[in-house]
Amino acid sequence: MARNNVRTIALDKVLLGDNRRFASASPVPQIGAAKMMVIIVLLAGLVFTGLLFTWSHLQYLELSSQISQTYNDQKELHNLNRKLRIELMNLKSLARLESLATENFSMAPPESHQVVNLR
Repeated sequence: MARNNVRTIALDKVLLGDNRRFASASPVPQIGAAKMMVIIVLLAGLVFTGLLFTWSHLQYLELSSQISQTYNDQKELHNLNRKLRIELMNLKSLARLESLATENFSMAPPESHQVVNLR
């Protein structure tokens, strides 16, 4: 029975840390509350700066996309304007108006007594 009792004491010494063989050579350094607050504030600032940078980069990408889309819309509108000006010139052409007058409205060029000169 005494032998069983010795093992219990040795096990207690190991569990309680009385055995110097397992003790660490240097104690674990402790950080004070003030240093911990400084570290937390610095980390929060770093996270905030990262989020701000990310947000600004996303804004940049969105605005450049809008500028590109607006530029494409402007090119399309310029092309449409050019086509409409060509169509307007065709609609106003003298040859087209003369052919419409003679074919659709049975008009003819005026005779000399129908012309009135204004001074």
